[in-house]
Amino acid sequence: MAAEITEHQGHARTCPYCRAVTRATIPTEVRAHSVGPNLTGLMGYLARVHGVSKRGIEEIVEQTFEVSMALGTVSNLEQELSAALVPAHEDARAAVASAPAAPA
Repeated sequence: MAAEITEHQGHARTCPYCRAVTRATIPTEVRAHSVGPNLTGLMGYLARVHGVSKRGIEEIVEQTFEVSMALGTVSNLEQELSAALVPAHEDARAAVASAPAAPA
């Protein structure tokens, strides 16, 4: 099962008269993530629910989806997921703390 890979290129051109270089800008939302949300979610699931190591996740992604991935990318995505889940985690903690006690 191969992953769908989308490459974004920002072309650059040099003015033949003034030699100034004009570069296309790749949108911030594209530059912010090197891996899509589905693969990122799968990697987080493997790490947190099944306790797969970073190196194990790297190997699973490479073998299953034919996507070369650096170990640092796996680590960065784990940190990104953790940061993204902080608000939901805090909301859940607050809801539990303010809930009435369950019957015995």
